[in-house]
Amino acid sequence: MAVIGEVALPPNSFPLGTLLTADRDLHIEFERVVPIDDGVLPILWAWGGDMEAFERRLRRSDDVSAFTLLQRVDGRSLYSVTWSSEATGFIDGLAATEALILRAHGHDDDSWDFRLLFSSHEKFSSFHNFCHDLDLTYTLGRVHALSEAGLDRPAVTLTDEQREALQLALEGGYFDIPSRVTLTELARELGISQQALSQRIRRGNRAILEQVLVGTPSDAE
Repeated sequence: MAVIGEVALPPNSFPLGTLLTADRDLHIEFERVVPIDDGVLPILWAWGGDMEAFERRLRRSDDVSAFTLLQRVDGRSLYSVTWSSEATGFIDGLAATEALILRAHGHDDDSWDFRLLFSSHEKFSSFHNFCHDLDLTYTLGRVHALSEAGLDRPAVTLTDEQREALQLALEGGYFDIPSRVTLTELARELGISQQALSQRIRRGNRAILEQVLVGTPSDAE
């Protein structure tokens, strides 16, 4: 059965964490982690701080091989970041165990908070062993099974627009690794802006996850 694990890491446990300490106003949130030939490619949002200073830190960091600004939306910037081969650590552990990031948020130099979904207890154990072998420390919070009671819960309430966007994204291969279609291509097919499509997908995903994981769906927007 799938399990959810909540873990907290000190910033020095993985490359991105150490880049946050210079700006306590900056927020970072992972969108997803994409496997590539020689490692993984994190996709992340950044907001709230000095973005030019953040990009300068990325350029100077020995842990970062390259980064690309993908888009800016409502004061939030979306980046893809390629770590140097020796710096991936924790992120490699997520990719190796096929963990799904439900929430990953870092704000200050205290800790990063992750909520992770593993397909089985064995996958979670593999993740723990991966981190142990690399001497990566983390604080384990709750670990619990994905409740089968979710099967008896009411259907998730999605707007027609959210359902259409999610179905098109799923059928088009947006959620595949690597993605077979971009947000821009999907938005063009729907005749809406990329920003509008991104919001529909994120709100739809949130409604689904809240219903499945906690059983308290938010009102569809």
